[in-house]
Amino acid sequence: MRAELDRLKIRNAELEGRALEADRLAALLHFRTAHAETPMLAAHVIGASPDSGSLLVNIDRGSRDGIRRDMGVITPDGVVGKIVAVYPDISQVLLLSDKESGVGALLTDTRTQGPVKGTGEPLLSLTYITNDEKLTVGETVLTSGQDRIFPKDLPVAQWWILWPTPNRRS
Repeated sequence: MRAELDRLKIRNAELEGRALEADRLAALLHFRTAHAETPMLAAHVIGASPDSGSLLVNIDRGSRDGIRRDMGVITPDGVVGKIVAVYPDISQVLLLSDKESGVGALLTDTRTQGPVKGTGEPLLSLTYITNDEKLTVGETVLTSGQDRIFPKDLPVAQWWILWPTPNRRS
């Protein structure tokens, strides 16, 4: 009985993993269909920088696949980063959370624009928004399209996870 129970637990874990993978693939298919006008190529993360201060990851697509420097990297959840180095079979992605990274953004409710910058931590910073601008907790921050890397209206973050900064203009 114990051996059978152990076998069923392992099988259940395998099936749960497959169900989660199916959910991820369905979300990707829906995302691709919703953004049919934007050319996309799927990739897998195959490694990360060994430097703890660097927020770079390697993906399994490169110049042979048509990848070029400064291309945007996205998921159905939103902006991930941009391509900073390209090799024949792999590329390096600078994550949006890196201090050297950023994206042109706008707030969904007011359409107010400002840059979102990485902080080197999981938090992001929305800067150059006037002090009198009304910000709503939970408001979605989208790409503005002004940086010419990311198409307009892709999700970047929600206001409550953005780090407020003193760089607001009055």
